[in-house]
Amino acid sequence: MNEYEVIVVGAGPAGCAAAKAAAERGVKTILLEEHAEIGVPQHCCGAFFSFGVQPARFKEFVQTLDRRIVLSEYTTRYAYAPSGKVVHEVSVAGTGACLVRRNLLDRELAEQAVKVGADLRLNIRVNGLLKQNGRVIGVTTSSRDIPKVYGKVVISAEGIHGTQKGIPKSEKLNRSRQAITAGISLELTRCRDLEPNVAEMHFGAFCDKGWVTVWPRNHVSCTTQLGSLAEFEKIKTGNYALSKKLRDAIPLRMVGYSHTADLGQGLPKIVEDGLILAGSAGGWLGNWTAIVSGGYAGEVAALAICEGDVTVKKLSKYEELCKGLRQEGRPFLMAFRSLSDEAIENLLPEMIEKGEVLR
Repeated sequence: MNEYEVIVVGAGPAGCAAAKAAAERGVKTILLEEHAEIGVPQHCCGAFFSFGVQPARFKEFVQTLDRRIVLSEYTTRYAYAPSGKVVHEVSVAGTGACLVRRNLLDRELAEQAVKVGADLRLNIRVNGLLKQNGRVIGVTTSSRDIPKVYGKVVISAEGIHGTQKGIPKSEKLNRSRQAITAGISLELTRCRDLEPNVAEMHFGAFCDKGWVTVWPRNHVSCTTQLGSLAEFEKIKTGNYALSKKLRDAIPLRMVGYSHTADLGQGLPKIVEDGLILAGSAGGWLGNWTAIVSGGYAGEVAALAICEGDVTVKKLSKYEELCKGLRQEGRPFLMAFRSLSDEAIENLLPEMIEKGEVLR
């Protein structure tokens, strides 16, 4: 019988963390993944920072990861103005800041969930919630073998796409105009003058959002995120500090990415009776934030089930825990969009001084 207590939708970082947290508290848990392989397709570049969320725990978590997962660890972050000057430098040494292989990270997290007792099913796309008299009793799926899965609490960890076409949208929990930033992640080689332990932020009108982060893997290879291949070519032929580094660069891999563009404030409502939204499905931003929110979701769901009350009143404990995940102090995400180089050059020092770019 397909009967569980907790059903987790999506085996990304948030979903795996949720399934682990619920299963290790003794509730019967299943993790449903729509794709045939954990971590594929990849939806981000793999940058891994705490963003001030439980920094000590983040550092400890990174230290436990298999070294095959961690591509690079960073000690410093530079900010380059459009003129090419390094206008700010921040030490991130000892914080755990790194670049990871996202597919391997996701697999590691899935294995952790399974080891503590969670079931995992691949190739099962969840179509929506299954309800009885208005109460959530499970999910419906596209699988002929498992068309319905019954449970007491559903945790939606469907990623940012869930706010567009998944449970958050169908339950009208998403914003009517959800702000999304999307583009491509590029793994590049034949770059120049990269420092393996220095992450770089380059500001300029070479891209629509006005800034790009470069995550070096070694002296000649890096990962970065851009709006399109056209932006990549524009940078290569430009006269920026980044142009000189990428003039001869060649893409080895390209994947799409998308994330919330509203500073990771979270959706206005992230719980309903029998339902919790975790990770990007709840509007959070960042891999570590997804893991933490997923852990909270699994913990709260398990507690609610053990106490026999899965109503909003009981599940609202999750909302309280997530207050510390709301991202503050990163207005640069939107501030430089579509500005000229001159405008960015003038605005950047002021925002750095206020601590709104690098901390």
